[in-house]
Amino acid sequence: MHHFSNREYFPEYRFSYECRPLQSNYELLNFHRFPIVWKNLVVPLEPRCRARKFGDNFDNLNHKGEVVDISGGRAEVLVCHDLAGNYRDDRFIAGSRKWDDYRFYHWAGIDYFCYFSHQYITVPTLSWINAAHKNGVKVLGTIIVESSSGRARLDEILQSESYMHSIVESLVFVAKSCQFEGWLLNVECPLSENQIPMLKGFVDYLTVRMHQDVPNGMVFWYDSIIETGDLRWQNELNDNNKSFFDLCDGILINYAWTEKHLERTVNILNEQGGNIHKVFVGIDVFGRGQLAKFDSHITLSKIKKYDFSVGIFAPGWTFEATRGVNISEPTGNEICNSRFIERNDLFWQLLWKYLLTAGPTLLPFYTSFCLGSGKQQFRDGFVSYFRPWLNLSDQSWQPSVPSKSYSRFFNDSFNGGSCLSLLPTAEPTRLFAVDFACQNDIILAYSFKRSSQNDDVQLMLNLRSENSNYCQLFFGGEENVYKYLAPGQIWCRSLKYMDLKKAIIHLSTKEERMLPSITPINGWEVRYYYFRCEQGISAKITDIGILSQTTDDYDGILLGAIHIHEGVPLYRFADIQMVTNWDFVAD
Repeated sequence: MHHFSNREYFPEYRFSYECRPLQSNYELLNFHRFPIVWKNLVVPLEPRCRARKFGDNFDNLNHKGEVVDISGGRAEVLVCHDLAGNYRDDRFIAGSRKWDDYRFYHWAGIDYFCYFSHQYITVPTLSWINAAHKNGVKVLGTIIVESSSGRARLDEILQSESYMHSIVESLVFVAKSCQFEGWLLNVECPLSENQIPMLKGFVDYLTVRMHQDVPNGMVFWYDSIIETGDLRWQNELNDNNKSFFDLCDGILINYAWTEKHLERTVNILNEQGGNIHKVFVGIDVFGRGQLAKFDSHITLSKIKKYDFSVGIFAPGWTFEATRGVNISEPTGNEICNSRFIERNDLFWQLLWKYLLTAGPTLLPFYTSFCLGSGKQQFRDGFVSYFRPWLNLSDQSWQPSVPSKSYSRFFNDSFNGGSCLSLLPTAEPTRLFAVDFACQNDIILAYSFKRSSQNDDVQLMLNLRSENSNYCQLFFGGEENVYKYLAPGQIWCRSLKYMDLKKAIIHLSTKEERMLPSITPINGWEVRYYYFRCEQGISAKITDIGILSQTTDDYDGILLGAIHIHEGVPLYRFADIQMVTNWDFVAD
C-alpha cells in the first residue's frame, strides 16, 4: 500500500506564497496541522458609521442625506465575487505584476463580500480580506457541493452527527484562523429526503458555532435544494426552503425571479415571520434571469420597492466583458485599465441612488486613494518601485460615493499606485460620508499637485451639532486672514512656521501614517490645518468634500492623500480658528 506523505496529500500552506481552496474533507479536518503563513498579515475589520440614504444627490456635499434608523434592521448588500473561477493573480500573498486586473472599490455601498469559486471550500484570499476589512466590509467564504463529486463530499459530512460536528468545528477554525466573517452554503446537488434532517442540523450547528467563536460570524444559505432533497431553485422564499432560512443569517434568492416571486416572499414573511432584510434577492450581472449589465439598476429598483436586501452576483462583468483589449496580459494593459475603470464607475453610478452609504467612523483617518495597483509605486511623492504591481492588501480607504467630479489617475501618485484627478466643480462634491467625533482639537492635512498656480483645491468638512444644526468648514489657499463666507460657513487658516512645527512634533509621537511637512515634494504640496470646537460643543464631522478650480481637465489638480487626526492637546497656537455656537445654522 502506498503511504501518502504530507507533502503529497496537502497543499503546502505552511510554506506557500499563494492562497488556495480546500478540496476535500480530509484537507479540512487536518487544516490545523498545516497552518497558513499569511494569517498574521490579515488586517482587522474597520468599523463604519451608520448608513445614510442620499438618493440622486449622493455626491452633492450640500445634500446632507438621511441617517437610516436601524432599530428594525435595514436592507443590506451582498456582493458575490465570481471572476472566471477566481484564485487568479489575487491569490499571491506578495502580489503580482498584473496591475490592470479586477479591483473592487465601491465598498461604502455594500455590507458583505463573498469570495466565490467552484472549488469545494473557497477560502478568501488575503488580498481580498484586507481590501474589504480596510473599508469596513465583512468577508464570506463559500462552501459549494455540486455534481457527483460534491454529492460524495456531502454524503461524508452527513454520515453521522459526530462527523458532521467535526466538519463544522474545522470550518469555524478556518474562518477564525484566516479572520474572515462567515460562509455562503451552496448545495447544488440533490439529496435523498432522509438526509435533509441531518443537513438542517449541519446548517444550524455551523451557524451557532460561527456566532460563538468568530467575531461577526454568520452563515448564508443559497436558494437551491428544497425540503424533499430535490435540486430545484425556487427564486423566492416559500415552504420549500424557509426552514433553511430560519436556521441561519440570511438566504440568497436565485436570480430568475419575477415580481410575483417577490410578492409571495413578502406574504410568507408576513404569515410565518422572518426578517425581510435577511432575504437577499439575487441579480446576476451577466444577465441570466433579469435585466442586468448596465441595466442592473432597473432590476435593483424592483427589489428596493419591497425593501429586500440584494445579492449582486458577478459584478466582475465590468472587467470580464471589456471589449477590444486583452484582459489577460500578465503585466497589464493601460487601455484595458482605463476601459475597466470607466465601465465599472458607470455601473456603480447607475446603482447608487438605490444603495445606502456607510463610511469610516474612527480617527485618525488616512487615505491615499490607492486602488491596490499601479504602473509603478510611489512613496511620499517619489517612485519607490518601477514595475507594474497588483496587491489589493495595499488598497486604501476608498471614496464613499461614486462621482463624475474626479477620475482615477495612474501616471502619478503620492502614496501607492494611483490618486484622484479632480475636474472643475461648480458645487462642493462629497468624497466621504463619515461620522467622526469632534469634541477635541483636529489637525487636517492633504497633499495635492497642480499644473498651474491658477489651479486650487479646497477640502470641506460638514459638522453636525447635537441638535442637528450644521456648520461647514473650508480648508484651502494660503491666506493669512479668515474669510467670513455665510452663516454656518467658516474658512480655516493653514498652519505654518512654529505652529506647524508644534503640530508635527505632536503627530510624530503617534503610531500612524503622517504626511510630510516640507513641501513641495516632487511637485506635490502639503497643507496642514488646525481647528478646535469651543468647550461644551458636541459635534460630529459627517462629510469630507472637495471644491476644485482647474483649467486642465486631464491633470490639472491631483489629490494625493488626506489625513485627519483628533485629540491633539490644546497648544497655544496663534489665532487658531474656534467653532462657536453661533457658527452652526439650522439645516
